[in-house]
Amino acid sequence: MLEEVRNIVNEVFEKEMSNLMANINKTITLTVSTCLKSIDSKIEELQRSVSFISSQYDDIKKEIDKYSDIFEKQRLENESLQSTVTDLTNKINLMEQQARSNNIEIQCVPEAKNENLISITKQLSKTVGYDITESNISHCTRIAKMNPKSTRPRSIIVQLNSPLVRDHLLAAEIKFNKGHTTEKLNASHLGIQGAKCPVYVCEHLSTSNKLLHGAARRKATELNYKYVWVRSGKIFMRKTDNSDYKVITNMNYLSQLT
Repeated sequence: MLEEVRNIVNEVFEKEMSNLMANINKTITLTVSTCLKSIDSKIEELQRSVSFISSQYDDIKKEIDKYSDIFEKQRLENESLQSTVTDLTNKINLMEQQARSNNIEIQCVPEAKNENLISITKQLSKTVGYDITESNISHCTRIAKMNPKSTRPRSIIVQLNSPLVRDHLLAAEIKFNKGHTTEKLNASHLGIQGAKCPVYVCEHLSTSNKLLHGAARRKATELNYKYVWVRSGKIFMRKTDNSDYKVITNMNYLSQLT
């Protein structure tokens, strides 16, 4: 009887285990199937999103390519316009400088209410040893200051009757100062009473060239260049007595000096 009971129990146990495993397998299969359906659904949704994004990317790329072409075209047009503006600016500056080819600028002459600029100019020419007459002077006037806050007197612009007269007068002034190092040209030489303030005679530069000349002088101080001078409206710099001179044509060239 014990053996029979044992056999019956084993049969029941095996049967129950078989049913249990079947239920477990069924549950696992159902669970996995449900999860896979959810994953498939998410994959499909992801694929749709990727397809949409890809389509949007293609559209955006087309727009970017389109505007890149427009930008490049605008860039080339701007470069062309900048080149044209630079060329026209240089031509205008050259014309302005040529229009001043007969002129000298006398700087730092003290101002007086009833001053006679022609007499001052004639006295200056007599002092430096190149005596000119009133017929050599076409026009004479003071000009407005570039910096209204400056305490320096307004410069005197003298229009002579030829570039040759101008050049001779400038050369005479340079020679005079070299020969009178202890008392260079000053207000007393022009018959002006008071302090012997220095007087400078130079070419009448265009506004652009005047700014460039000022920048060149500051650059020369910064880089220890020994000479800065102007001749025929052009600005020159030389670092030492034995070095080659440089023609300063524009601010960009000046900024590259070392």
